[in-house]
Amino acid sequence: MIHTNDLHSHFEAMPRIASFIRVQRELLGADRVLALDIGDHLDRMSPETEGTDGRANVDVLNATGIEAFVPGNNEGLTLAPELLRAAFAGRARFPVVCANLREASTGRIPDWMTPTHVIVKGKLRIGLIGVTAAFADYYRLLGWIADEPLQAVAARAAELRGQADIVVVLSHLGLRLDEQMAAEVPGIDVILGGHTHHLLEQPRQIGAVTVCGAGNTASTRASSSSRTARSGGGSSKPPAASRTSAAARPTRK
Repeated sequence: MIHTNDLHSHFEAMPRIASFIRVQRELLGADRVLALDIGDHLDRMSPETEGTDGRANVDVLNATGIEAFVPGNNEGLTLAPELLRAAFAGRARFPVVCANLREASTGRIPDWMTPTHVIVKGKLRIGLIGVTAAFADYYRLLGWIADEPLQAVAARAAELRGQADIVVVLSHLGLRLDEQMAAEVPGIDVILGGHTHHLLEQPRQIGAVTVCGAGNTASTRASSSSRTARSGGGSSKPPAASRTSAAARPTRK
């Protein structure tokens, strides 16, 4: 699994990340590579993002080959709900996965978002759960209900166990909550984390859960966990570059 997070519209880094993902798919095969983004891909300080209301970011995520995405607070709190819908609905060629954001008007997750998603890679069924930082008061002002994320994960993990061989949380919550989730929420195998810009050069093992973090725009990594390869029964091991690789290191801070 390769994941990026907190790129904050550093478009200059994105071609290198896309190239890295493409090369890994060529080397390992598409069935052995899963590319994910853990949110805060956009930042309205960027003229490309501001001028397109985030559509440029979605186009880049499409071109990068991202296979699932969880919104971060930069998506959810800086684009009004109708702009967020316009950027992603019918445009994203990947599922937007988030289990703890609901529309206040309906009490439901919007139709362009899904709480969970199962991706099949070879014979391995990978269940994804997305959660984002629950700034409840701010989200309420925008017409969202932000549910407590660990409770949302617990409910969805129990559902996914019967559908998937491995359960992966796309967590835009920050390292402290990722560690708490790993210790307290049953049924999770991997947490791919963002939000606090934590860079874990080696995945952190908390009980049976592997916790990963790919840094931020100052130390952008295509960070990956080799757990999928171990669980999938394949004998070929990903090269060191794909396990923790410096896919891009932007110089602009």
